[in-house]
Amino acid sequence: MKKIKQLPLQNEHGSVIVFISLGLVILFGIAAIAIDGGRLYFEKSKVQSAVDAAVLAGAQQIPISSAAAVTTAIEVASDNGYSLLPSDIKVEGKFISATITQAAPMTFAKVLGFHTVNVPAKAKARIGPLEGGTNIIPIGIPEYGCGFRYLESYQLNLNPNIRGNFGYLAVDGRGASNLKDGIINGIKLSIGETVLTEPGGKVGPVSQAISTRIAADNGKAKCSVASTADNSCKRVVYVPIVDGFPNVNGRSSVTIVGFAAFWLEEIQNKIIYGKFIKAVESGEIGETGTDDFGLYAVKLVN
Repeated sequence: MKKIKQLPLQNEHGSVIVFISLGLVILFGIAAIAIDGGRLYFEKSKVQSAVDAAVLAGAQQIPISSAAAVTTAIEVASDNGYSLLPSDIKVEGKFISATITQAAPMTFAKVLGFHTVNVPAKAKARIGPLEGGTNIIPIGIPEYGCGFRYLESYQLNLNPNIRGNFGYLAVDGRGASNLKDGIINGIKLSIGETVLTEPGGKVGPVSQAISTRIAADNGKAKCSVASTADNSCKRVVYVPIVDGFPNVNGRSSVTIVGFAAFWLEEIQNKIIYGKFIKAVESGEIGETGTDDFGLYAVKLVN
């Protein structure tokens, strides 16, 4: 029988090393994607939340000044662990935008030459007239002749020393008790709603409600002055602007056309005194063209 000649076996050690090396590279690549990719996703989420918070806070200061909006955005970003420079922020009219870029350190991706990866995040917010909210008091101001002279003294209620309608609204029920509760705790209203007036002076309940709100801010320095008071102060109230008063008789209907912020100074001789201020409150934001009475809402935009 003819013998089959066998070829000598070749040394395959080098091939094994090549395959092992290739496998390790693939494993490191998978690890880099899984671990470092997860880190990038987490960091992106944190950076985005920080820049969102920065522009939302900054937008609330736009009614004061662009400089105040920029300063506030920087402070809020810092509070969340990120750095914003004035050059990273842009304020244009009622819009504010900002960009944060954070360098995220890598772990397994270092093997592939990526020691850090920049994670950018940007956000933009705008303010607009408040369309509706839940912290409105049921004292309406006639749209005409109001003036809205910010930080100048103003008489909020129509003169209750004469008979008739004095600006009070019957929104969540009629009567003095409902009116008092609405002034203390606020009611829900939106532009375009038609509501009934609440005739009569209601002097006692109204005086008690106004005094309650003012007293709630005792010891709060910023709330004691109209120019520094904000939406954290109980004596800052949000009043509906209506298309009626004083030319209504008895229980009549008026329509809500906007909202304003008002700082309560005192109630004296049945009359509520205070000053209009500019403020931002949580709620629905009005569409372009909504009349601006100094009370705003804020939201993120694209």
